Amino acid sequence: VCGNAYRAVNPIAAENQCPGTRSWYPDRPAGTADAILGFAAPASVNVGGMVRFYITTTAPSYVFRVYRLGWDQGLGARLMYASPSIRGIVQPDPLRDPVTRVVSCANWHDPVAMPVPATWVSGIYAVKLLTSTGFEHYLSFVVRNDASRSPILFQSDIITDQAYNLWGGYDLYYGQNPAPNPPPSKRILYSARAYVVSFDRPTENFEGLGDVVRWEYDLVRWLERGGYDLTYTTDIDIDLRGDLITRHRLLVVGGHAEYWSRAMRDHVTAARDAGVSLAFFGANDIYWHVRMLPSALGPDREVVCYKVPTLDPLRTTDPDQTTGRWRDRPRPDPESAVLGQQFAGILHADYPLELAAGAQPFLQGTGLSVGSVVPGLVGDEYDQVYANTAIPAGLVVVAASAIDCSSVLVTCPPGGKNLATATLYTAPSGAHVFDAGTLEWNWGLDDAVFGAAGGGLAPPRHYSNPGFQRLTANLLAYLLSVR
Repeated sequence: VCGNAYRAVNPIAAENQCPGTRSWYPDRPAGTADAILGFAAPASVNVGGMVRFYITTTAPSYVFRVYRLGWDQGLGARLMYASPSIRGIVQPDPLRDPVTRVVSCANWHDPVAMPVPATWVSGIYAVKLLTSTGFEHYLSFVVRNDASRSPILFQSDIITDQAYNLWGGYDLYYGQNPAPNPPPSKRILYSARAYVVSFDRPTENFEGLGDVVRWEYDLVRWLERGGYDLTYTTDIDIDLRGDLITRHRLLVVGGHAEYWSRAMRDHVTAARDAGVSLAFFGANDIYWHVRMLPSALGPDREVVCYKVPTLDPLRTTDPDQTTGRWRDRPRPDPESAVLGQQFAGILHADYPLELAAGAQPFLQGTGLSVGSVVPGLVGDEYDQVYANTAIPAGLVVVAASAIDCSSVLVTCPPGGKNLATATLYTAPSGAHVFDAGTLEWNWGLDDAVFGAAGGGLAPPRHYSNPGFQRLTANLLAYLLSVR
């Protein structure tokens, strides 16, 4: 069964009959910053292709293990490959551009080339790096199947992940203070942020796996547990080959998809207008406009986002590619035109999600009703319907949850109270578009936490709810009912 899962009518269901393991979880110290680090190029690879791992380590040798993330009897992953011992090498210091402040390890050499077997099922793959001196770190990549016509295409949001990757001292939010001997509180400044970030470097967050294990993993586990037939891709692939979306009936945007290129938005909008439904299981999506550039290691390896349009060198020569917020760029194109609503703020606590009248058609078998609350699912960032923006016709509110916005980083009404909303509409093509409007919707589907086996990288939580899981399943059935 396992060796032939890729041949099954539903490869995901077959794959999840295979033996899982918890050995993918952290079980060793990460060590010093140079104990072992690495990154993959390309960030996604079609089945039968080749991926290269660029590794640096101070250890004499190391091995790596490749895991496919999924349900796997609740264990969360299956071991796909274990390497022999590899001689460790210390790579040169990264390249740094003083103008854009991009940090790049494109100068690293002697990558480990790994063929991706045609028998591997599409998915998110974690690579656990283990040194001979007892330390660990991770990197990840996505295996695609561009020939698939599965009902669901799952987009992993790695561009946004890279925007928050502070490895090397710079991301799209902060950078190192160039002043000599700054005080500790001013060593990292917004004004010193990078204008370009590169995939040609390790990832700092969650031991190298990034926010995929924070915002997407619960949804991945739940979808695969439910036997949904899906294929995985990344937002980079939506930029490069977004015409493939129309091979599927539903595009699921899995987590935090804050940064979008023009090509990404055009491809997704065209798919919607051709009848492909969209489901955004996060918040603060399509917020920053970026453009993608190649590096020496391949296409779409650098993300450009100046954020302030007047800083962007293209502001006069190519205004449509100027990088700022979609809603107020030189040619405003608010995210609500696709999502139905838009980003409203950042929360500093978790709030209950309250079902609104728009949830009524999806309540069968849930034990829930309009007005029911599900604890803990509105948090971090949230969306809201803005009356003065491009609201699609027929928009309905599925959830309207009361939140305290007095400490939120955006405008808050007098009294400090506001609503976080989840919305749904039907496009003229018949495609349905759902936006969860909270980064924690997926926490109601599964309680898995990266590091729970001993790494301690995130606190435990218990927000999953059978009624809410059924509600989400009913929503997915509706989204898949077109074409």
